[in-house]
Amino acid sequence: MGLAGPEIQTQLDFMGSSGLRSNLFVSDFVSGSPPIGATLGLNPDELTTAIRSTAITMHRKENVMAIHTGMIETVHDPAEIARQPLEAELCSLVVVDIQERLLPPIFEKERLIRNSQLLIRLAGILKMPILATTQYVKGLGPIVPEIASLLPPTPAINKMEFGCFGSKEFCSAVKLLPGNRTTLLLCGMESHICVTQTALGAIQEGYLVHVASDAVSSRTEWNWKIGLRRMEAAGAVISSTEMMMYELMRASGTAVFKEMLQHLK
Repeated sequence: MGLAGPEIQTQLDFMGSSGLRSNLFVSDFVSGSPPIGATLGLNPDELTTAIRSTAITMHRKENVMAIHTGMIETVHDPAEIARQPLEAELCSLVVVDIQERLLPPIFEKERLIRNSQLLIRLAGILKMPILATTQYVKGLGPIVPEIASLLPPTPAINKMEFGCFGSKEFCSAVKLLPGNRTTLLLCGMESHICVTQTALGAIQEGYLVHVASDAVSSRTEWNWKIGLRRMEAAGAVISSTEMMMYELMRASGTAVFKEMLQHLK
C-alpha cells in the first residue's frame, strides 16, 4: 500500500488546511476517484482498505467529516447535526462533577438532580455507556448519593482539569467505550465551566454533543444561560432531558418506555 494510516491522516489534514477538503465527497473516498486517489498515491482498492481500517476525524469551521471504522459520516453544519435523530447505539452519557460540596449553591439544583437521574436511568435501560467525573474530589467531595446510587459500579474519573478532555484518564476511557459511540450527551455542572469546556473538547475531538439544558446548571442563572449559549455557538445541540429521552425511546408501548414511565409521572 502506498501510505500507512498516519500518513493518510497527515495528507487529509493537509488537504483541509489547503482548502481542498470542501471538495471531497463520500463517493470519492469509497471509489478512490482520481482527485483523491491521486493525491494520496493509492489505487481504488488500496484507498478503500485504508479508509475502512483507519479512524480519522477531520475538522473545518462549518464542515466536519468523521470517518470511522467501516463507516463514513458527513456533518455539514450545526443545523445538519440538529436534524440527525439521536440513536442509543451511538450515544454515551457523561455526568460531569455533581459533587457534594459543589451542589448547595447551584441554581435550581433540584431540577438538575432530578433530570440527571432520569438520563442515568434511561442510559442504563438502553445500555448506553455512562462516564461520571469529579473535580478535585479531595476538596469538593464525592458525587452526591442520589446520583452515585444510580451510576454503574465503575469509579468516577477524578480530574484537576475543568474540561473532561483535558484529563488523560477520561480521554482513554472515552476511546475504550464499546461500540461506535460518536455522540456524547452531557449533564452536570457547572454549565459555564466544566460542562462548557467538556463540550468544546468533545467537539474538537470530532464528537457530536447534545447538552440537556435542564440537567446542567451553575451557581448563578446568568452563568448557566451563558454557558448554554457558548456551547450552542460552538456547535453543540442544546436540548432538554425530555427531548433527549423521548427521542431515544422512539415510541410508547415498548419495554423501555414502560420501564421509564414510572419515573416520568
